Amino acid sequence: MKKINYKNEFEEIANLFYKFDIDKVTDNKIKKLNTELKKKNDDYIAEIKALKTKINQLESKTESTNFSYDSIYISLKKKFSFLNEKSLQTLSTGEYLYRNERIEMDYTGVYIYYIKALEIEIKEYISSNNKSTLGFLIENLEKFDSLAKFCQVIKKNRILEVRNKAVHSIPITKHECGKLRKILFEDKWLDNLVFILQEFKQKSKQKKIIKNEFSISCIEGYQKYLGKNYICYCTSENEYILSLRSLKFGHNDINGYIEIIDNIEYLIAR
Repeated sequence: MKKINYKNEFEEIANLFYKFDIDKVTDNKIKKLNTELKKKNDDYIAEIKALKTKINQLESKTESTNFSYDSIYISLKKKFSFLNEKSLQTLSTGEYLYRNERIEMDYTGVYIYYIKALEIEIKEYISSNNKSTLGFLIENLEKFDSLAKFCQVIKKNRILEVRNKAVHSIPITKHECGKLRKILFEDKWLDNLVFILQEFKQKSKQKKIIKNEFSISCIEGYQKYLGKNYICYCTSENEYILSLRSLKFGHNDINGYIEIIDNIEYLIAR
């Protein structure tokens, strides 16, 4: 190797380095080590080539795979037979877009489809208006001990914050979309949520209906129950009645069922 002329104090060391030739080394240990290193290097190169081949094969296979909407719809209907038709179609659309798109695009629309399917199912069992957002629905679900864990999962994974990004025109990534998808499908929260809501609705139907005459003495204010603001009346016997419609003062024939809210017993007027 051509000698490099250094004009500084490191010239001697530099020349020793550039004059070094492994083929002229006589030490057997160094030669053996060099042979082993060359072999390992060749093995690594072979492994890298094999991995590149596998990656190319996987990419080629992925690009050629296409999931039809019908196949996804049938698969989801079989897996989530308890979903109503509207939420099933919405979920199928989101899943179709998620599984077929492989480019780095804005996944806001896909994310919204998953959110919308969730909202539809919750509204099926919890009283609310059609404009209620997932954030509003989660606030109401938090009141039920059996749904507290689900609400914690939603908040821990910042699902509502990511949803709100769409309002400010901030793109949602496929990774963020995948987190929500994992919660619904892999972590089975879609199954668990609907099962709990169905159970809750069934218990509500089984509540014993009470019919009696009550003397309304005053209005105590308002009490939120199942997402709606009820007028809270107090009777002459210091009983509390919640009603969505106005009741006259004095005697009223009322039928309803007993519900405990914040350790206070109310008659929910029907």
